[in-house]
Amino acid sequence: MTSHLTRYAGVMKTRSTAADLFGDAGAGGGDGTPVKRRSLREEQKEMTRQKLIEASKDVFERKGYAKATIDDIVETAGASRGTFYLYFKSKGEVAAELTAEYTREVEELLADVGERVDPDRAAIKRWVEAYLRLFARHESSIRAWMQAESTERELRAVSDERLATFVSHLTSWINETRRRNGLEEPVKASRSRAIVLLTQLERFCYFSVVRGMRVDKRSAVESLVDFWELTLRGEVTGSASTKG
Repeated sequence: MTSHLTRYAGVMKTRSTAADLFGDAGAGGGDGTPVKRRSLREEQKEMTRQKLIEASKDVFERKGYAKATIDDIVETAGASRGTFYLYFKSKGEVAAELTAEYTREVEELLADVGERVDPDRAAIKRWVEAYLRLFARHESSIRAWMQAESTERELRAVSDERLATFVSHLTSWINETRRRNGLEEPVKASRSRAIVLLTQLERFCYFSVVRGMRVDKRSAVESLVDFWELTLRGEVTGSASTKG
């Protein structure tokens, strides 16, 4: 069964694509047919839903996921418990909504890097830095999600699904890039490399952003890029700042 988070991420991606192509929802479909505009009632429902999501984000950030209650959320949103349950089954479902945008943006980053055939160190570094910025931008949502999945089993399954999607993207890219550099290997070996690189990157983000560990960002980024470059190209060219 497709998870709530995956369905939502798919919807968000479709909305983004339509906006990029047509500028607004009323410009028409790809086959020339008009796109039906949402009614005023539908717009109001979406506004209420977004208000609940933003209120949840604020409450999770102030109190933490475990201590946050539905009452806290609806009070912050200026809504009722009944209204909340019209849109969400639980606060865990709201946490899934909060990370849906992060998931979509990561998938876009992975799709972008997958189109780069045999990237050099500079390109790899730009991608790593883009991921770090993305993680930092969604830090509060990710923090809430981590707290939520530690207590709610169904959310762990969503995390596993998200990780599997990311790993799949990376595996194909790593396998093809290594082949182009004369480092051909079985797909299962590339998958292992993808898991190591991705978990390394995410754990660094967790400790440096969520936990606030003090670290020299410049040297940390260069170290991360070393691992990625070695994996992809079989060598580390190094940056001007790390040579010598």
